[in-house]
Amino acid sequence: MNMTPEQREAVKKRLIEIEEANGGRLTPDAVVRDAKRKDSPLHSCFEWDVKKAAAAHWIEQARDLITSIRIVVRTEHTNVSAVFYVRDPNCKSSEQGYVSVTKVRTDADMAREVLVAEFGRVADMLRRARELAAALEAQSEVEALLQGVVGLRQRFMDQPPAQ
Repeated sequence: MNMTPEQREAVKKRLIEIEEANGGRLTPDAVVRDAKRKDSPLHSCFEWDVKKAAAAHWIEQARDLITSIRIVVRTEHTNVSAVFYVRDPNCKSSEQGYVSVTKVRTDADMAREVLVAEFGRVADMLRRARELAAALEAQSEVEALLQGVVGLRQRFMDQPPAQ
């Protein structure tokens, strides 16, 4: 969501007000309740066209459904349960699409791209955790994890394409 610095500050202020009004806890229900008011700085952050909102919600539910399916892979030593569908690395960033892990397993380049993307998501989550850890004065352990994941992602990125 693109907001100006002024809009972001107004949203932050309003979220703090809602939190304080609810005894120090901010809930999505309270945010939506406030945002329904046309004079709320949160109002423009939501899609109020019911048909558009429903369609967006259904797309999100479809994503959840797709990624809820699991595959069990048996190795010599253990069974591993993983998601059955992953984001198709051949899709443009503006496109939606998933591909099965069984298909990815047969294509070394696609498998590498899937892992690079997954490690990228992990690194993004660890960057968020690092920011939070810094705010809570516990960032050194998170930094080590982040550097390990970034290094692993880079190793996969540097692998030459399969012949």
